[in-house]
Amino acid sequence: MVNFLEPGDVAVMPNNGLFGERMVEIASRCGAKVIPLNAEWGKIIEPESIEAALKSERKVKMLGLVHAETSTGTLQPIEEASKLAKKYGALFLVDTVTSLGGHDVAVDDWVSISVIAVLKNV
Repeated sequence: MVNFLEPGDVAVMPNNGLFGERMVEIASRCGAKVIPLNAEWGKIIEPESIEAALKSERKVKMLGLVHAETSTGTLQPIEEASKLAKKYGALFLVDTVTSLGGHDVAVDDWVSISVIAVLKNV
């Protein structure tokens, strides 16, 4: 995230678990104006909520979310979120640490929809 966000950038960060909280914290430490989309742990962030947040700001630089929230087992509707990122011209950053081996992560297909950065455990 530190390679994409600069102080003053706007970042929409869905937060429905421990790692969503971490993404909000990291974006804040980068100096971004963070719009957290908080949901009850174990519930998805509805695409309508994501779109409302993207509409709420003149220019959102990044939409970042956790694909499979480890702390709750929640799987986000990633394809819909990708389409929204493209529609509003935002970079799309996805944490796929726990989903990459067990769920469809169609990066090649989604790249044509939006810019995707995949976080990997190093």
